[in-house]
Amino acid sequence: MSNDVIIFSKYSHYSNDLHFFLKTHKCHYKEIASKDLWVRDYFFQGLRKTYIRNKNSEYAKTQTFEKYGFHKVQTDYLPGTDDIYPWMHADDERFLHDSDVQSIEQTLKSSNRALEGGNLFQCKNKYGKTFHLIGERALFAEKALFLHKHPGAQVSPGQILSRYKRIFGPNVIIVPNLTYHLDLQMSYIKQGLFILNDFSSIPLCFRHVYEKTVIKSREIRRLLQDLGFTVIMFPLVIYDTEKLTFSNGVSHNFAATSNLANGINITSNINYKKLFITLDTDNETHKRNFTRVLSENGVIPLFANRNGMTAVETQSIFTGGGLRCQTNMIRINPHNVAATKIQSMFRSHALQKQVKPAINRNREIAAVFFKDLRLFSFQYKSHMESQHFGKTLFQDQYELKRHQVKFMLRLCDKYSNRFCYNYQRVVKDILSIIEQGSQNSDIYITVVSMLADHFSKLLPTAQTILFDTAKNFMGNIKRKIKPREEIRQMLLNDASQVDLYYKKSVYCSHLKKW
Repeated sequence: MSNDVIIFSKYSHYSNDLHFFLKTHKCHYKEIASKDLWVRDYFFQGLRKTYIRNKNSEYAKTQTFEKYGFHKVQTDYLPGTDDIYPWMHADDERFLHDSDVQSIEQTLKSSNRALEGGNLFQCKNKYGKTFHLIGERALFAEKALFLHKHPGAQVSPGQILSRYKRIFGPNVIIVPNLTYHLDLQMSYIKQGLFILNDFSSIPLCFRHVYEKTVIKSREIRRLLQDLGFTVIMFPLVIYDTEKLTFSNGVSHNFAATSNLANGINITSNINYKKLFITLDTDNETHKRNFTRVLSENGVIPLFANRNGMTAVETQSIFTGGGLRCQTNMIRINPHNVAATKIQSMFRSHALQKQVKPAINRNREIAAVFFKDLRLFSFQYKSHMESQHFGKTLFQDQYELKRHQVKFMLRLCDKYSNRFCYNYQRVVKDILSIIEQGSQNSDIYITVVSMLADHFSKLLPTAQTILFDTAKNFMGNIKRKIKPREEIRQMLLNDASQVDLYYKKSVYCSHLKKW
């Protein structure tokens, strides 16, 4: 099960469509209350941290960098001159400090990096290798910010690029911007597959204007192919000739009458098919050809047409940004959601998705569980030690919890390196450690929640009881409605169900090896 959650504003033009598609396919999502629709540019995820673009600094105190001037860039493959400046979000806490998302897996870090989400693709090639594609406009903006902070200094593209390699790792690739953002010129359809806008479909009278753009797009195709991607050239955007004439071919985003580029790819948790959600269009020929191309590559297109607008009105929104611009992805740790409003989302998904047990899956789940338990134990140990200095009144309680963590780490060493199917024994060992604590012990609350989530992935029949336990155990413990012994018995019962299932299953012969 993927831990990626799709984020979008409840004021998004496409919220009705996103609700419908994501609910239908049981995909995780979170609707936020922000009135700013363009969540793609709020934050991006690095290897170890989630970077929020809201750092307060002298050169990011206003909403845009325009106050300090801008960096004019003339490129020979674009028909006009673009004014490049980063859109900053200083002093803007946004939704990421809300209690709903306190279970983000990564450390949160405020950043004034100029990279906007529309200029970033985090993608995997056909062989599973991860790349981060960044639009070159981000480097232009980084240079402008650097020169503002260090007037007269020298900075090379390599120095700027090294900053992003520290965030994303070594596989950072710079891609020429044929449009304002990369996601207006190309679409990441599924692992290993991009569709690149074919600018040769521009009306004949403007071909000479876009001649170098067409050549550059072919260079991008070769670049992606060299990285291990399949690239399909397809006219993702259909332009209005009169508007192109009016804008002299420069602001071509505003001349688009049918644009299918700016979408997101998801995998259905119902039938595991690959899907691509994008804007609706009244150009039936364009839609039909796009559907054909995706179908030939095993992807089903979904068109946003449940928003109360006509296809023409839906396309008109694209002058400010499309469906991908109004969504983003965030990584959530499902073991840590019990105290958040996201809990109900994970509960409903797990109850409806029937997990087919298998030896390899069981082994992976067990490994994740003990890894999380070990991580929690170390974190809690550090927390106790930081709180203990100078507090002799709590010596006994400190010693008790120190022993709890010590034995929990020993338990991890005992089970984590081998596949164990006697889950009742594991639960007894864990509970015998954590039950030494006080009635509202945070160790108890966290570990019981982890156990409940762990078993829910192993056996469908264990899910109902366990998620009811996960939902109610905190309130029950604090109000002493349901004694700890009852919760203990529920967990042991579910553990015995899992043991019984595996002992009676066709995998019995394999299990005997362990």
